[in-house]
This record gives sequence, C-alpha cells and structure tokens, in this order.
Amino acid sequence: MQKFKDFIYFNRKEIFLIVGFIIFFISYLFLNDSSNIGVIEKDEIEKIETDNNRIIIDIKGEVINPGTYEFDKDERIIDAVKKSGGLTNNADIESINLSEKLIDEMLLIIPSKNIVNKDQIINNENGETTTKKQEIVKESTIKNDGKVSINTSNHKELMTLPGIGEKKARAIIEYREINGLFKDIKDITKVSGIGNSIYEKIKDFIKI
Repeated sequence: MQKFKDFIYFNRKEIFLIVGFIIFFISYLFLNDSSNIGVIEKDEIEKIETDNNRIIIDIKGEVINPGTYEFDKDERIIDAVKKSGGLTNNADIESINLSEKLIDEMLLIIPSKNIVNKDQIINNENGETTTKKQEIVKESTIKNDGKVSINTSNHKELMTLPGIGEKKARAIIEYREINGLFKDIKDITKVSGIGNSIYEKIKDFIKI
C-alpha cells in the first residue's frame, strides 16, 4: 500500500496530465455529439419548410406529356404547361388563364379547340353568353353527378356550373387568390355577384 502511495506521489504530475487529457477528450466527444444533433435538427427543419413550399398537380388534356408534377407554391399554369412539354396544336389557348396560380392537388385540364365550333353562341337564363361547348360540358358534368371544386377548378371548369358565366368564374378565382381557399361551399356567396339564388342552383354540383 505504501509503495502505491509513493508511486502516486512521485508520479503525480504525469497522473494529473493523463487525467486532464481524459477529461478533455470526453468533453470534446460530448460537445461534438451535441453539435451534430443541432445540425441534424436544423436540416430537418429546413427540409420541412421546403416541403411546405411544394405542391403537386395533375395536368391532363392537350399537353405533350400529361401527368403529375411537383411545383413551388407560387408557380402558375404557364409553368405547369412548360414542365409538361408544352401545348399541343389542338390546345384551346383562348380558354386558358396562363397567369393563374397553381393550387396543391389541382387537376388542370387543357381543353381541345376541336371539340365544338366556338362560334355557336347561346344565352343562358341569366342573360350571360356561353358557348355550345360550355353547355355540353355542363350537361355531361351534371349527368355524371360530378362535382366541381371551387378551390381548385379553373375558370373554364367553373363555367360549367349553372348560372356561372365567365365574369362570375373569374370573380371566384380572384376571391380565393386574395382571401385563401373556401372553407365551406356556402362561402361562395361571399363572392361578388353570387347570392343565395345562384348558390341554390349550384350547391349540389360543387365541393371545396
């Protein structure tokens, strides 16, 4: 026992250095692990923020490469058209608002100009002018019990609803771009020009 004490006494400097090095090494490992944890958490946060800025839409109809594509949330229909290879020669570009913002889970259908002669104009019961093409689409939608999303549909799709002409369709799109998506189908009555009488006509054909 005395020899052990003498060994510690005569080698105390070396022992202190070794113990100090061990403490320093353990502290370095702990701090390095903590730093890595912070980096991982930061990377995860950045990934989540990036994901929240991305949307997915389905584009069909008269484009070169129809399909599902991912976009930034601030991109517009013109960006979707470009990403899907561009328009075909049969695309009805007059009925497309290329500046309209994309919305997550949006179904974007680019119509064909060959479906019907657009010179066939008729007046609906509200005095608004529509084309035969629009009336055909409207009738087909009602017969198939399909519902039009007031949150994602473009102005052409909105015009398939009873009593909704181009002016009201544009007003719906403008309202949701300024105020955000509709929370309930009844909220469509907040749009200028759409009162309870119009709502009663379209409520069975719309969804959010």
